[in-house]
Amino acid sequence: MSVDNDEHLYRLPHLCAGAKISRGTLLGWVKREDNIIFADLDQKETSGRGGAIIFSRRQAIQTGLVAEGQRLGMPVALAAKVAAGFAYVGRSEIGPLPGFVPGELLKGGRRTYLVHFEGSETASVLAGLSDLELAAAAGEQGVSALNAFHVINVNAVVQHMDEALEANVGPHSHDVGGVA
Repeated sequence: MSVDNDEHLYRLPHLCAGAKISRGTLLGWVKREDNIIFADLDQKETSGRGGAIIFSRRQAIQTGLVAEGQRLGMPVALAAKVAAGFAYVGRSEIGPLPGFVPGELLKGGRRTYLVHFEGSETASVLAGLSDLELAAAAGEQGVSALNAFHVINVNAVVQHMDEALEANVGPHSHDVGGVA
């Protein structure tokens, strides 16, 4: 699927299906003051559906990463920081990996991992999980490599989200951006 990460194309049910979360959970994340999911509540679909919130692919991936972080045992606010770092920030929060573009998978068929060490408020994007790479990520996050850590396989999250989003895109849709 070739979609600009910032085009608003998807509705709430699409993100819920991809992230395997309830509508209430996602609505709670969108409306929280600490911005679990960055959503412009003024950006609404106006095709007679009651003003449904619409989302970009970048927000969909962010949602999938937050949900996966929670499944791995991260508190939602921390999972949100880690996901936002991947989706929006880049170098200053998640590491000096050459060629990393916020919100995108690593190029050249390399796996993309998001690694968060206990005691840190950030995460690192890694192309591999060798001892050396994990030690460097821990150092980058200012913690010991002996700390417990979470690993999110970003490729798997992106693939699942894209499949769910693509399944909801129809060529004859009358909704925003061709979304059914």
